[in-house]
Amino acid sequence: MTTQSRRSFRSESGLPFQRIVVFGDSLSDSGNTHKLTKGEWPKDERYYKGAFSNGKVWPLLLGERFGIEVENRAFGGATADNKLVQGKTGYYTDIPVPALADQVDTYLASSKSHLLHAYPRAGAAPKGETLFSIWVGGNDGFLQPEIGGATIFKAIERSIMKLYRAGGRHFLLSTQSDGSPYSAAYNRQLAESMHKLTDTLGNIHFAVADNASLLADIVGDLGKYGFDSLSPCITGIYENESYNPAAVEGANMVLEQSQALQRTASTCVAHPERHVFWDIFHPSARLHQVLADNTCAVVLKRWGVASVKPSQSALSPVGEPLPIFDL
Repeated sequence: MTTQSRRSFRSESGLPFQRIVVFGDSLSDSGNTHKLTKGEWPKDERYYKGAFSNGKVWPLLLGERFGIEVENRAFGGATADNKLVQGKTGYYTDIPVPALADQVDTYLASSKSHLLHAYPRAGAAPKGETLFSIWVGGNDGFLQPEIGGATIFKAIERSIMKLYRAGGRHFLLSTQSDGSPYSAAYNRQLAESMHKLTDTLGNIHFAVADNASLLADIVGDLGKYGFDSLSPCITGIYENESYNPAAVEGANMVLEQSQALQRTASTCVAHPERHVFWDIFHPSARLHQVLADNTCAVVLKRWGVASVKPSQSALSPVGEPLPIFDL
């Protein structure tokens, strides 16, 4: 899209927000962990600008589709709350990273001198006109599944409430996907929390991208989405690369680096655009495009004008979005 067409699309769509603020883990991180580790992780130059993929991550693509600003505060390795599960990253998985709770606190502290609904910085949209994206919880389930998905989402709910009290009104969430009891409990609690907050507060609004079902659909029909392989594009990054997320029921794409690592020679396939996964844990650039396309459709269906579509060049062969997660 050109700048003019983006403005036109934003105007025609009727979306109630002007910017996106992103919280989460490596599925959303566009380079924060790379900066935190002074370029040490991810280190391989084939990782796009320090993101955990070979191209732009889905929140940046979503912002481009809507023609609005994206402020990314996600960190690879992040958990919901470090007081429950400590998130870590780095070559040896030994560098603590800000959890969702920390990311939200830092964001709010950056604008604490402003009144409710005030601009967090000059030229930015008020919090009430901001879409807050929160996708986190996969690392919690991988590192300490015994804590339970419901407990982890309740921690996420506390961060949502902090943003709400500061003026946040629009929230974009995602389901967890591996078919495990942890993810099932997480998704149930997500639905319960959204019902409760919507009924209690009234002026809080949610959209949920059912990425669990999306990935399961991709695994079941690779060609429908332009893929032909579930094997990772790049190997030799992690010590234990026998794990294949596609082999897990529901194809868990939300696990992150959590093993001790060793420096080994890495290799990359010739056509990464045909692969679902970039490395053994993270989406390829192509999958990020599909995630962005589906999320775009979900957001438009929830808040926009149904007849308005992004430019065809921006869309993957997804067609109609998967059903919105039932709140």
